[in-house]
Amino acid sequence: KHNLTLTGKVNALILLTLFWDFTFAVLIYDFLFKGFFALLIPAALLLLFQLTPLPILLSGIILYPADLYLKKKIIQNAKKKLENLKHLKVVAITGSYGKTSTKDILYTLLWKKFKVVKTPKSFNTQMGVAQTILEDVKENTDILIAEIGAYKKGEIAEIAKFIKPDILIRIHKVPDNKS
Repeated sequence: KHNLTLTGKVNALILLTLFWDFTFAVLIYDFLFKGFFALLIPAALLLLFQLTPLPILLSGIILYPADLYLKKKIIQNAKKKLENLKHLKVVAITGSYGKTSTKDILYTLLWKKFKVVKTPKSFNTQMGVAQTILEDVKENTDILIAEIGAYKKGEIAEIAKFIKPDILIRIHKVPDNKS
């Protein structure tokens, strides 16, 4: 659906995984194939590829604390920026469906009269909103339209507490009354 973006996190994960792959290849060769014919090296590499999820998992575990720290820092910086923009009005849009369409319609209605920033695409997580604030919201921005979604219980409240919306639009599905 999307092309791989080589972010710092992805690059770190790739490099650390390659380190583990190399380490496992050396260990496998040293313990299993030392003394055998050099033609058995491809067998060691084949065995290594069978273990590939393990190096990726180890890399993810090792990088997790740094990732958590960086995310926390990004959110803190975005909070600080919002606190300094006293004139900024924040509109949050939530619901089970139709968030992106509602955000786009609202933006279309407001952009000629106001300097409006909206979260791009379906960026509706705390990190997506924080990145939009840091990258796109400027001193002269009048309105931020933030689409907010949840993948687990409590996430919408967490994002709302973070951005402190002036207006909250909650979209409900209207039940069918065909019976």
